[in-house]
Amino acid sequence: MLHKCKDFITYNQLITPADSTLVAVSGGVDSVVLAHLLHSLGFDIVLAHCNFKLRAQESDQDQRFVAQLAKTLKVPFHTTSFETKTIAQQDGQSIQLTARKLRYQWFEQLVQKGCTKIATAHHLNDDLETTLYNLTKGSGIRGIAGIPLKNKQVVRPLLSTSRDEILAYAKSNNLEWREDKTNASTKYTRNFIRHEVVPKLKEVNKSLEKSFRNTSSRLKSANDLVAYHVDNLLDNQVGEEGNLEVSKRAIPEKGRLALVFELMRRFGFGITEVNNVLLQWDKVGTVFLSTSHVLNIDRSSLFIKEHQIQPDAVFEITEDTTEIVLLHQKLVVQKSSKVPPSLKVAKNIALLDWSKLVFPLILRRWARGDVFQPLGMKGKKKLSDFMIDQKIPLNLKSELWVLESGNEVVWLVGQRVDDRFKVETQTDTILRLELI
Repeated sequence: MLHKCKDFITYNQLITPADSTLVAVSGGVDSVVLAHLLHSLGFDIVLAHCNFKLRAQESDQDQRFVAQLAKTLKVPFHTTSFETKTIAQQDGQSIQLTARKLRYQWFEQLVQKGCTKIATAHHLNDDLETTLYNLTKGSGIRGIAGIPLKNKQVVRPLLSTSRDEILAYAKSNNLEWREDKTNASTKYTRNFIRHEVVPKLKEVNKSLEKSFRNTSSRLKSANDLVAYHVDNLLDNQVGEEGNLEVSKRAIPEKGRLALVFELMRRFGFGITEVNNVLLQWDKVGTVFLSTSHVLNIDRSSLFIKEHQIQPDAVFEITEDTTEIVLLHQKLVVQKSSKVPPSLKVAKNIALLDWSKLVFPLILRRWARGDVFQPLGMKGKKKLSDFMIDQKIPLNLKSELWVLESGNEVVWLVGQRVDDRFKVETQTDTILRLELI
């Protein structure tokens, strides 16, 4: 195992003797084995542990265990803790995603204090489960290729090592580790894949891990090849700083989907936009928008530039305003004294009682802590909670605007108006807003 790990690290240039490597240790068998292996191979390591406070006393016991492991190995130790559930609720994100974000943000802070690499204990079975998960959900070659071997300063020395090999090493070296009981629960998708799907696949192929190891290496190589070609496209791009002009001629018809997907992915576009770009490849003037960039199709090139409207942009709507231009959309504003026979309208239209509004209205991006009373509800609700309930995709949340009157949110633009400002039968004047 030692020789295999050393050869894998050397061949893939993951860690050098000159590196000071921050090893992420949860206390589980995978990370304990990683720390023991790197230490036994003579690498300069530092242990780091995050206490996410998700398992009460067990989380604190994990922290003490890793601290003792650092003492046993005689290496430096860093630890921190987070109120993960509270932060996740505030951000409107899942606990798993929040924990990952907090962990890597903290690791980057430690790297700035002297460490040159971050080693995580992802192994071959994690890679397999990730590939199956992405395949099930739908993904490009990058997702099917699984977990990257390295990503900037993050390296994964165990990515070619199976879970069985890790357990065998731990037992042969009399290592101790902590068990996370939540890993046995199949209510999490990845655990379901691990405990239910993979065993079924092994009935088809008893050497599943070995076969996947070979398949994964080829997929990762193919993904690297696509990324290499896209890097060349961007290196040879023409245009002013902040604007890219990518020649269509440089993107061959064969393999175009893979290349365009990797290109557009880097600027925040998803597969829907990619497919639409390919369908309208020769339609000059067509514009597509991601959360950060605008792509314009020209005769011979794809033009990509950053949004000109900043995230903190704020617009005022006075009693005389007729429209507000927002990149590829605009908000049309109308005053009407005629109450429509039906108040049921599409999400992109808001009908508000003029008499209840305080001008000028403010149009801004939504912010953490914003609350409103969704149409049809009696009580107030955080916008972040409302978006979770409505299953609004994470990549679209940052694009959403709110319309504000007297410090009160009257419309989550394109989603729902506030019940307190709705049009009623006695309403004399209506403010009609339409996002087009």
